[in-house]
Amino acid sequence: MLIRFSVENFKSFNSCATWSAIADSSITTHSYKVKKVGNIEVLSNIAVYGPNGSGKTSLISSIKYPLEVY
Repeated sequence: MLIRFSVENFKSFNSCATWSAIADSSITTHSYKVKKVGNIEVLSNIAVYGPNGSGKTSLISSIKYPLEVY
């Protein structure tokens, strides 16, 4: 399970961008949206959305990149 991912200097990401599934305090009150992994509460569902050209495909490519190189 991917809980947190950071990318920098990859395609359209010049500065560091972080994607995180860790639930914050405003969401942890809704137990149906959160799962406990060890002692960390993470979101049970996530989505990546935004306008065209905003980096959605670059994010997915950066996650897959280490798998494509080796």
